[in-house]
Amino acid sequence: MSGDHIRVVSWNIKFGIEIDTAIRELRQIDEVTAPDILLLQEMDEKGTARIAEALDADYVFTTLGPHQQSGRDFGNAIVSSWPIGGLAEVHLPHQARFSGHPRMATRASVSVRSNEILTYSAHTEIPFLPLRLRREQFNRLAEDVSQVGGSHSIIGGDFNTLTRRIGLSAVRSSLGEAGLSHVSAESGPTLPFWRLKLPLDHIFASGFSVVETGVAWTASASDHKPIWVDLVAN
Repeated sequence: MSGDHIRVVSWNIKFGIEIDTAIRELRQIDEVTAPDILLLQEMDEKGTARIAEALDADYVFTTLGPHQQSGRDFGNAIVSSWPIGGLAEVHLPHQARFSGHPRMATRASVSVRSNEILTYSAHTEIPFLPLRLRREQFNRLAEDVSQVGGSHSIIGGDFNTLTRRIGLSAVRSSLGEAGLSHVSAESGPTLPFWRLKLPLDHIFASGFSVVETGVAWTASASDHKPIWVDLVAN
């Protein structure tokens, strides 16, 4: 697999509502067009299928049911024009403090140029859940990667890490113990909030080196901006 470049994009499309806008932006914004692997969060299957069809791609999707606020299925997806198989749900410990909604990751194997990449689209809980419990969610992801194995792995998604202190150091530590590096570390924040810009979304990988990474700030389909990274296999 050495020398092959791949582009990975991760995007939390808020409650999977602005699908028409997301499709247009995935076609028109240079940084996020034609990704080899697209990781989506806060999706329902109908919206996921529409995005996949628009990109002439396949997808896998999992959900733990509707979100209390939106009433819509609230799940994660992996979209790719490369073959996808081995779908699984990775249930994360602990539920949202107020809504009681669970969190999970969608796991699959994506065969890019006939090489298998263990791939996760993840969405962990917001900081209303104490950090020690959120750390257990990060650890669960790390355990799953270690158990399933593979020379090339990618985990991307919304980790709700408001700052380095509130979560980011913890997720880096947990996934680092499983051999994954923070390949989007230089991309910057992904969500504007009042006068702040928050680093909520991240991509981690093993078996790859970073070529370039960034955030598509012109995207408008969600409160989150899509994060992207170009990787080369080691």
